Amino acid sequence: MKTSSTDKVSRVLMTGGMGFVGGHLSRAVEVAFPGAELVNIFRPSPNNTASEPHGSEGALWRQVAADLRDPRALDALTADFRPDLVLHLAAQSSIAIAPDREKETWAVNYQGTVNLAQACARHVPESTFLFTSSVQVYGDNCRLGPVTEQTPLAPREVYAKAKAAAEEALQNILPSESRLIVVRPFNHTGPGQTSDFILPAMISQAVAIEEGRADPIVKLGNLHPKREILDVRDVCDAYMALINSVPSNSPAAENIFNVCTGNPIQIGELAKIVQSKCKAEFEIRIDLDRIRENEIPVILGSNKKIRDLTNWIPKRNIDKIISDIFEYYRN
Repeated sequence: MKTSSTDKVSRVLMTGGMGFVGGHLSRAVEVAFPGAELVNIFRPSPNNTASEPHGSEGALWRQVAADLRDPRALDALTADFRPDLVLHLAAQSSIAIAPDREKETWAVNYQGTVNLAQACARHVPESTFLFTSSVQVYGDNCRLGPVTEQTPLAPREVYAKAKAAAEEALQNILPSESRLIVVRPFNHTGPGQTSDFILPAMISQAVAIEEGRADPIVKLGNLHPKREILDVRDVCDAYMALINSVPSNSPAAENIFNVCTGNPIQIGELAKIVQSKCKAEFEIRIDLDRIRENEIPVILGSNKKIRDLTNWIPKRNIDKIISDIFEYYRN
């Protein structure tokens, strides 16, 4: 049965549950759907063996090793488990390394999504399928001003191109009785994110300076771009709000949502806040190797659509976000 705000969710299938966002979303799912059977698909690797059950409060997640690039494995799992809610987060998520791993990025972010969607269409056609796309699909059209869900897509890099192609494929593969929800989150961070991303990169360096493990210099790239910054927990709240609010009979093309604040902040301003919270003084030094070519000056979105449907608004401001990441790295 297709899930909506009033339908009972009894079986949840997640991909990417061991990742940064997935770890937070898994806890939100446990709270929202107590007693549901919970399965996370993970890709086996030497550093990802799932020796411990994933999850925290309430129900625990059963880990199933499967590669998104293996359609037979996904088909068998979907036929056996028959989820009524699918949360597809798994992806090659680093925009910076995607060009160097172009084949893998397409195989996972696009073909993996196609494989999972085909399995769901075949075995659970009335399920809800939430797909995490990205603000990056708007590409250069971010230069035109605040982007809405109607802004034409203009992906620039392989990561964004694969996400945009996956969005289109989902609308073509999933039948009309499916409830497809596509989210386009803007930059989000929080405790547990790796230092490959801007705020953890700053704060991890700052904490190393506090503890005397590094020279009092924080290396950054371009300080001028403005970006929206959300807390990962607010992003997960947005996903859950959409699962509970998107009508069962709404066309897939209408179920696309920006998840953003509408309030960008300059990277240099972020650096100043980090400096103010650091227990040791440090110098900000520009590292030319960290500057991207042709960087978009401002990425700003409209969250009117998700607010109007769900009343969702971010709860945590940038000061709270930075404080929590500091606490994570200090502990």
